Amino acid sequence: MQHNNHIKTDSVGSLNTLAQKGTETDTPNMNKAAIIITGRGSDMGDIRVMKRKAKRKNISRVLAVNLLNIADAKKNPEKKKALWNTFHCQNKITSVDGRYYGKYCKNRFCTVCNSIRKAYIINKYQPILKEWKDAYFVTLTVKASCARDLKTLMEWVMKNFNRIIEKYRKRHLRGKGPKLMGVKSLECNFNVLTKTYNPHLHLIVPNEKFATILIKEWLEIWPPKSKMTYIGAQHYRRIYNLESALVEIIKYGSKTLLSNL
Repeated sequence: MQHNNHIKTDSVGSLNTLAQKGTETDTPNMNKAAIIITGRGSDMGDIRVMKRKAKRKNISRVLAVNLLNIADAKKNPEKKKALWNTFHCQNKITSVDGRYYGKYCKNRFCTVCNSIRKAYIINKYQPILKEWKDAYFVTLTVKASCARDLKTLMEWVMKNFNRIIEKYRKRHLRGKGPKLMGVKSLECNFNVLTKTYNPHLHLIVPNEKFATILIKEWLEIWPPKSKMTYIGAQHYRRIYNLESALVEIIKYGSKTLLSNL
């Protein structure tokens, strides 16, 4: 890991207290030792944060090295390039005034960048969701499938969900019903015993009415003969801790992804 102490700074504002996406480049017509930094950087005095980042960095490097072998086998040069970027993420850092700055790869399979992504999304949605005084957490799920059918099933999950949203959007425009709104994430669990995959949606909606509408429509939109879902598999509950519910939703979108190689 390379480290620079003597720098030229040109910092810009950023969101809250996130570890920010600092960048560094050689400054034209200046000494090579001078660089430009942006963002808030990370506090070098917070040992717990530094240890967590170091742990994430080690996990990302090991993961990248192993996935490079798969990318090689599948002859995927674009993925190889992305994996090497993750391997080198935060390799070179610059310190100034007790904070350090470095270049982030911003890849979904980088644990360092995912921690920043999760914090950014929470800060983005929390102010809006705080206004929902009776928010509910909803889970919509379907029957598990084998790997061969997973891609098609996930496409149908999203297609059917979008049909429900579009149905109520049109009703709302005609003045015949509410416009559904909320925050959603798509998750897929893997059962190591049965070797099956279970895609499902997690949502935060403003009230119980929206929660019951979604479950009702979800059960009706799947053909009964397909036996793809049933009422006992769907869940909804009132949210008493908004931040915890947001983390539950957002963590699926910021988990390390091993697919699409």
